[in-house]
This record gives sequence, structure tokens and C-alpha cells, in this order.
Amino acid sequence: MSGPPSSDYLVFEGRSWIRNYGQKFSVLCGDNPPTITDGYALWQTIPRPLSTGVTLFTGYNPPQMQCELRFAMWDSGGSWDTTTAGGSDVESRISILEWMAGANFGTGRSPVVRVYSYKGDNTLSDLVPPAWRYVTWIIGSGTASGLEWGQAWRNEQGQRIWQDVKVTLTKYVGYDQAPKAGTQQNGTYMVASPSADTPLKMAANTQANMPVANQEVLARLIVSDPHNSNLQLRSVRQQVPQGSRVWVPSGLTSPTQTASSQLAST
Repeated sequence: MSGPPSSDYLVFEGRSWIRNYGQKFSVLCGDNPPTITDGYALWQTIPRPLSTGVTLFTGYNPPQMQCELRFAMWDSGGSWDTTTAGGSDVESRISILEWMAGANFGTGRSPVVRVYSYKGDNTLSDLVPPAWRYVTWIIGSGTASGLEWGQAWRNEQGQRIWQDVKVTLTKYVGYDQAPKAGTQQNGTYMVASPSADTPLKMAANTQANMPVANQEVLARLIVSDPHNSNLQLRSVRQQVPQGSRVWVPSGLTSPTQTASSQLAST
């Protein structure tokens, strides 16, 4: 995605529990940086009659981190993109966030999430400190959903072209191993050609046996991947100059995975 060059971005990578399937998106950081809000030592004071109380260590809560996100798009000139293409990009990334939070699941666990940050020049930043960069999170806190929606603006088509949201992440601490990270970082570079000159065509070429719905999801990952920020991609049907190197992530490896919930905005 394109945006103010000095801005900080967050990347959310989600992995499913039941299939070898994952999605990710990049998004502008909101007004405040990610903040650790829980996970520190818990001490209880036990009173003693006529004497000083005793401090008793009781353990730890799982760490929590709050992230403020701002979904929006800017054109190549740095202006706010209020077009249908810009709105479609915003809606598609929001749908991936909702998938990570368990939208429309009904049963079963929501995906695990990993978060890291980078700057507008495509270099990693410490907005998410290295100590927390590889933590396995889930979206939610106790009985709360973990998503707190803020200010939103829509274009004439009803699409969101600006959406603020506060995400509460809780470190996964369980009795079984969380899905492994790694596939979202894997991928390959393709060179744009007449037969593969849009993200959608590239997704179709690399995953010919994948359902069309999943090809569209992969195309959106190509658009949002920070490897391709220099191309300023805004749409899955945007033409890429021939000869350009385009990073195609390999996160979608299950040809039977349905993408209906991720594509609700199309």
C-alpha cells in the first residue's frame, strides 16, 4: 500500500488452526504506537493484624498488546484515495482483520496472529519491539471481541475509505502448540509480462488449481505485501509495468480453503 513516506506500518499475519492456510495485511499505525498493557508480575498483599502486610507473588496474566490501526489509501501523489479501487482495498484488508478475529466462524478457534512493524521505506522498525515481534497472539481479551471500531469515512459507493480500529491482542498460552509461522514470509518474485501484468493474473498463474475466490485473496495479499510497496499497488486489477519484479507470497497453499468470509466486500 502507498501512504505518507514517513509513516509507520504494522503487518498482521494470521494462521489457521485446522488448515495450512494463512493471510496477512499491512496497515498504517494509528495515532498511538502499540502498547503492552498486561503480562507483568502479579503480587497480592496479605494483611497481618497489627503488623505490615505480606506481599505474595501470585503469577502472571498472559501479555496483552493494544494496537491502533488506520485503514486508508493514498494515491501516487500522496492524496487520500476515495475512489472505488481505494475503498475496495480498505474493505478487503478489514475483512482479513475480521477473519483473524474469528468473524463468521461460529465454532472453533480463531487464527493465531503475529505482528511486526516497518517504515515507509520498507525497512523494519522497532515500533513493535523485537522482544514482541515474534510473539504468537490471538485477537481478544476475556469475553471481549478484541476489536473496538473508531472513526470511519465512506465514499459514494458506501465503501470505507478511512477506518480507525483498536485491536487488543492476548498472547496465546495453551496446552497445544500454535500453528507455526513462516509460510507468510515465503514466496517468490515474478516478473510482470503481458500474460501476467496484474496481481490477479499473477495469482492465477502461480495457483492455477486454486478456486477463483482464493486467487482473488492471494492477489490482495500481493497488493498489500510490504515487499511490493515500491510498486504502489492499489487494486488486484492494476496493471504492473512489464519487467517489474513482484513478490508473490506463498501463504495460500490449501486449494480447498473457502474464502467467502474474506471476500464479503466484493
